[in-house]
Amino acid sequence: MNFLAPAFLAGLAAVAVPVIIHLINRERKVVVEFPSLMFLQRIPYRSVRRQKLRHLLLLLMRCVAIALLVAAFARPFFAKHTTAIATTGAREVVILLDRSASMGYADRWTKARDQAKKTVSGMTAGDHATVVLFASDAAVASEPMAPPDRVLVAINAAKLSAEGTKYAPALKLASQIIGASTLPRREVVVISDFQKTGWTAHNEIAFPRGTTVTPIDVGGASPDAGVSQVSLDRDSTGERDRITVAARLVNTSSTPRAVTATLAVGGRDAQTQRVTVPATGTQQVAFTAVVVPNTATKALVRINADSLTTDDQYGFTIAPDANVSVLVVEPRGGARRENQSLFMTRALSIGDRPAFRVVETTIDALTPRDIDGRSLIVLDEVAPPAGAVGARLRAVLDAGAGILAIPGTAGVDNWPADWRGILPAKIGQVVDRSSDAGGTLSSVDYAHPVFELFNAPRSGDFSTARFYRYRAMTPVTGASV
Repeated sequence: MNFLAPAFLAGLAAVAVPVIIHLINRERKVVVEFPSLMFLQRIPYRSVRRQKLRHLLLLLMRCVAIALLVAAFARPFFAKHTTAIATTGAREVVILLDRSASMGYADRWTKARDQAKKTVSGMTAGDHATVVLFASDAAVASEPMAPPDRVLVAINAAKLSAEGTKYAPALKLASQIIGASTLPRREVVVISDFQKTGWTAHNEIAFPRGTTVTPIDVGGASPDAGVSQVSLDRDSTGERDRITVAARLVNTSSTPRAVTATLAVGGRDAQTQRVTVPATGTQQVAFTAVVVPNTATKALVRINADSLTTDDQYGFTIAPDANVSVLVVEPRGGARRENQSLFMTRALSIGDRPAFRVVETTIDALTPRDIDGRSLIVLDEVAPPAGAVGARLRAVLDAGAGILAIPGTAGVDNWPADWRGILPAKIGQVVDRSSDAGGTLSSVDYAHPVFELFNAPRSGDFSTARFYRYRAMTPVTGASV
């Protein structure tokens, strides 16, 4: 048995405390001088036993309690004797290549791909290699059992993404590939800058016994300045709404940095301010209030470019109405269910930051005018419209509006081909698992805005939820489910 913190064993000296307490509490014989004892009868002292330790079982229990407390702080563990890792034979190598936004800093991406190529070049004829590209999600980039030259082609074709880093999906995919291999030697090579935020306490990945995990760090110091957050303060007291944009700038370098912050609205630079961001600190810059445009307009706050350009600008939308305008499009009369969108509209009506203004219509009554000014269009079991209405819908989406498509039982087979191309996944048939125990969520990205509310302790557990009917989905490259 070993201890993770053996220094705490010094606390075993506290076992002497119960013994001392028992000795202090014993009754002592007091000697009283008396002039003469000739007229007193000699009686043996019957309390001699009180000069010794009493209640030995109680004393033992107290000592054991203290010893167990000390042992708990020392964190004992038993060393497991595992089978020796094979050192000969063919290898199953899974290369996890980080393509998140932070890998675009300086020459990290170039060094990462060089390290991946070096790993492939060191393989022998009987080895198998698989390249997995990951950011917030993971995907296999090379064909199974592909020759080294095809693997190198996949590495050269890999591109950076604008996503954050999440290690759990990549490690889980690597574990599945390693677990299915029959080769005697198994190795996982992780090439990344190892961002701390990429790992959370909810991630638990287990590899098959004998798997070797080799981390390759291409990071290092990364002094950088970026726009981390933008807040909008609306003033509706005048004839036209005005909005004040405030941006939070962050500096990770050890020296103060002077940056130029620019507010652009509708593709044109509106204001520019020059501020100094303190070393390893933040600085807020507030721009002068601007008039809210008549239509939803794209805007951004950017700073002068540095070694990591991904975080040098922050985009957002300025809308003429503070409320989020939602249009729910339902099937035409005969196919429409009673109260089809009832639960959705009731749920949206609860929101107040921001508030939602929901309008319902049917696909046969939809006109281009209904789509104008909407922040979100919900297609509730209907295909995207064609003709002038469909063209107007595309124009609104290109201008910054959002779309939520609910396939329903009909799926997307009846969608026009040009609309199916914008989907981030191929939606398949309904999977019915009502006859068995159903399915559970394999992993949850608690950093995603949908789930971040549940990231704190005792905020809900999605692992116990079971799903009996769902659609099979095959995400395209770069998409996540």
